[in-house]
Formats: sequence, structure tokens, C-alpha cells
Amino acid sequence: MKGYLLKGFTGFIFFALVLNFTGCNRKTNVTVETVSDNLVEVEKPLEQVPGNQSQNPLLAIFPEDELILAVRSDYEPFMWLDSNGELTGWLVDVERTIWDELGQSYRMVPYDDVGKMGQDVKSGVAHAALAVPYTPDYEKIFNLGEPWIFMDLMVFVRQETDSIGGDTSEECIESLFGKKVGVQVRGIEYNLLREYKDIELQEYETGTVAIRKLAEGSVDAKLELMQPALYQVKNENLKIKPVGVPLMTVQGSLGFYKGLDPEIVDRYNAALKSIRENGTFDRIYKKWFGE
Repeated sequence: MKGYLLKGFTGFIFFALVLNFTGCNRKTNVTVETVSDNLVEVEKPLEQVPGNQSQNPLLAIFPEDELILAVRSDYEPFMWLDSNGELTGWLVDVERTIWDELGQSYRMVPYDDVGKMGQDVKSGVAHAALAVPYTPDYEKIFNLGEPWIFMDLMVFVRQETDSIGGDTSEECIESLFGKKVGVQVRGIEYNLLREYKDIELQEYETGTVAIRKLAEGSVDAKLELMQPALYQVKNENLKIKPVGVPLMTVQGSLGFYKGLDPEIVDRYNAALKSIRENGTFDRIYKKWFGE
């Protein structure tokens, strides 16, 4: 069986949302269709877990069945492998709590290849993936749980910088003209800024590295989600700060294999509602991010 990789797009699938900023001299649209158009076949056998969707159009998952959940292994503080090789992070803690709440047997499988992960869930190799953007486009590919991940994309600069920012997203983008901006290779910020010829982009292998380069003075700014950036700033004592207003708000949830009986999504949503109402969800958030 053939697997798939994303050609020219290695950013986290959770962040492949529609990006459309008006009011500047250029704009960028990134949708699930532009990602799908870049799929190229590669010879990589897949281990089929629940079976081909066309053969098993609706697969029921019972509590005693082991649900296979794909989890990214390199994105602190949301989900990553710790020094013991165990998955950890805010999203991981929430997901474990949800599945334990509904009494579902499950196994988290780490991944670092976004393209293969997407194809694995679409074909049924994995039952679900953490996490997926909550947009109409992605509803065509996944059955989505209720959204519970909400994050702002911000511009970060060194503490002494006062020439970047603005009262609107358009002003924030325009303030980057003539500047060097650090971005993750083919990440969300790369796709947002790549068509602005007045902005020089410096690509790094991860957003974590790009934040460090900003603190060192190698670039003038870095676009990053608020929570992971502030987590890194605190842990590494970096002298950087967010400026302006959020460029966009990202929301997401768990994305389920389309071939599954949708009853599993209903059970998932009920367990999510339960941990929200009993305060567990808020306690987990505070554990990672404070008040």
C-alpha cells in the first residue's frame, strides 16, 4: 500500500487553517485544499489497523477495543516525547483525561511526519489524530470532536523593540515590512508571510529554534502561538515579548477517522463536557500555563 507525504508543506496539520488578511498589499490563503493538492505518492507500506474504509464503512469502537491515537512528538508544551520517551504535554494530559473519563481503552502513537499522519487517519491506519483544525474544510476529511483548543497567533519581538506591532492584524503585518522574520520551515507563519515581498523570511527547522534566534538577535520578529511561546520564554528566560493584536485565533479538537461509527465522537464529546463541568479541564490548563 502506498503512503503519502506532503510536498512543500511540513507544518503541523493543526495549523493549516484559512489565512486571509486584507488591507495590505498582499494576502495569503492556505486551506486544506492547497495542502491536498500537494500530496505526492511515496512507496511506504502502511499497517492497516481498522481496515479499508470502502470494505468497512462504519467501524464501531467499543470501550474494550484499543483506539489508536496519533500524537505529535515534537511540539512543546502541547505534545512531545520527554527524556524517558513518554508522550507528555497539555494536549496529552487533556486527551488522557477524556478517554479515561469515558472508560475507553486507547494507545497513543507518536509521529513526526505530518503527511503520513494525515494519510494514516484518512485511510484508517490510526483511529484519530491530536489535533485537527475545526473548520468546514477539515470536516470533509475528519469527523471532528467539539473544539476545545483555542490559541492566538502573535508577533513576538525582543523586549527593547518598539517599532513593530499595531492595533489591527493588517498594521501588525505592515510593521514587519523591511524586517527579517524567523519562521518554521513551511509552518503556519511561513505560509502567512511568504507572499509579502517586503518581508525577509529566515527559515528554521522548528519554531522553538526560531524563538531562540529572535532572542539572540538573528531576526527581528517571530510569529508564534501565544501559549508555546510564553512557555519557552519562561523556561529559557528569554528577553522577548508579544506585541500588537492576535493575527488570528486557532481552534481545534480531535480528528476522527471518517470510517468510524460516529457514536465514538458523541461519547468523546460527552466526556469532554464532563471534565469541563467538574473543573478538571481548567485544572489541567493551569498546571501548564498558570492562571
